[in-house]
Amino acid sequence: MESIFLETIDQFNHDLRRILGNNYIDILLYGSSTINSFTPHSGDIDFVVIVNENLNDNEIGLIFDLHDYYRTKELMNLAYQLEGMYYPISVLKDNTLGFIGCYIGTGRKGWKKITKFQNNVFDLIQMKNNGISYFKKKYDIYEPNREEVRTFIVNEINRIEKLIDEKSIPSHFVVQFVARTIYYIDNEKIGSKRESCERYSEKKGKNEYIKVCGEVKGNYKETEEKYQNHRGIAKEAIKDLCEMVELKEW
Repeated sequence: MESIFLETIDQFNHDLRRILGNNYIDILLYGSSTINSFTPHSGDIDFVVIVNENLNDNEIGLIFDLHDYYRTKELMNLAYQLEGMYYPISVLKDNTLGFIGCYIGTGRKGWKKITKFQNNVFDLIQMKNNGISYFKKKYDIYEPNREEVRTFIVNEINRIEKLIDEKSIPSHFVVQFVARTIYYIDNEKIGSKRESCERYSEKKGKNEYIKVCGEVKGNYKETEEKYQNHRGIAKEAIKDLCEMVELKEW
């Protein structure tokens, strides 16, 4: 891992100790930074900050101030890319529990106090199988069963089909979801966007747009302008996933 990434997490740990004191336990990283597909200054650094007990309003305010500082100051690290949750440790094992935590998203307006578990089953699988603790500890993290995974996939398919028809979801999001879901069904592990899209592209006769979707970051409009049939490819991708979910034995 590049030194700028490590320096970022070191500062994050230092600041969390300062503002949360004994309530702070650890940082759990997951996502691209833990499966060798992270690019500095692009995308997000997915995290869960683990705390002992519910956050109070003062702590949540301090957390918001910290991430405001990370985004408004020109720091010599990647702290502005941090996106994730603050959860009491008990919630990692039993995500049906009520609690008080908070969410830090890419946009300031999305930051909020949370009382329900926010991560999906694919996030949980990544946390359990690929998660990296700052203090190199292992945590008891809930593992979704196959029926829960299947239900999540079916619900996402239904949601995405509606958004495609409304033209309110970017095509590359759809292709990325399909490619990574197919990768998971085939391999029972989460693949990076790049690798998943490359493999799905091969299945589709080396479809160039699908492969490009694994690299799309930031302004995607230029990509859509270059590939005029992007929405048609996204619709076909969802159809492929539907057929696979119906045929696959779980």
